[in-house]
Amino acid sequence: MPPEAPSTTDPPASPERWLDDHGDALYRYARSRERDDHRAEDLVQETLLAAWAGRDGYAGVAAERAWLMGILRHKVVDEIRRNQRRPTEALPEGEDVFFDRRGRWKRRVDAWGVDPSAAMHEEDFHRVVDGCRAELPETLGEVFFRRYSGDEGVSEIAASLRVTAGSVSVRLHRARLAMRACLALRWLGGGGG
Repeated sequence: MPPEAPSTTDPPASPERWLDDHGDALYRYARSRERDDHRAEDLVQETLLAAWAGRDGYAGVAAERAWLMGILRHKVVDEIRRNQRRPTEALPEGEDVFFDRRGRWKRRVDAWGVDPSAAMHEEDFHRVVDGCRAELPETLGEVFFRRYSGDEGVSEIAASLRVTAGSVSVRLHRARLAMRACLALRWLGGGGG
């Protein structure tokens, strides 16, 4: 029997170092997909526990961070699927009040009476936006957050949710309607429609 060849793969670094070495990157990724800070932290912890349980199966082919990030991605997708099974709440009526047939705003943003670029810098505005976003039904809030956090396109979101791009576009449209109605009420004082 020939001698066994030395392994060309390295085992993962000491699990005690995973949180220090990769925790920030894992949390940033989880937070970009999850609106709730505590749930994002839970996803990172679940990832580290799954990595611990599967550390003997780590082949060392991918970098350690990539391996951990892959586990986290699966956890995020599982979370999205779990949330999709929950019933959605009714959306505000009156779509035609805000948009024309082509889906464009009927009333220009500058006609709202608020300078959007100045409002973006106001802390209160961000608080109101976060509050409105938190009230979106889970399926709408997820696509809205992922799309407008700036790092995912409609096709990427559709692929990860296993739905069509059209479905994601409809959800985004409904989320924008709900956000518009909420902002009109809470930020513009009800006079923005």
